[in-house]
Amino acid sequence: MSGNPASRAAAGGRLAALPDISYVDTSATLRRVQQDRPAFHKTDFHWNDPGAFEVARALVETIARIERRSEPVWTHKLEIVTREESGGIAKF
Repeated sequence: MSGNPASRAAAGGRLAALPDISYVDTSATLRRVQQDRPAFHKTDFHWNDPGAFEVARALVETIARIERRSEPVWTHKLEIVTREESGGIAKF
């Protein structure tokens, strides 16, 4: 995650404080993923599939809370297949 973390946190705090905005802190989600497995490609700064999977889950869970759903919404399981080459520039 590049950029100034303090600026990102401040901007996120301002967005989260807006009454008509449902803010999902993707940086926090990706930090949680990083505790168990890499969330970014080794060769570049893009999210890998497990990182994107968890961000998608966070978005779906946020929408479900907004819609006041009580039943489980996200039922997909993450299946990881390891490949030698991945990421945007890995094959150059």
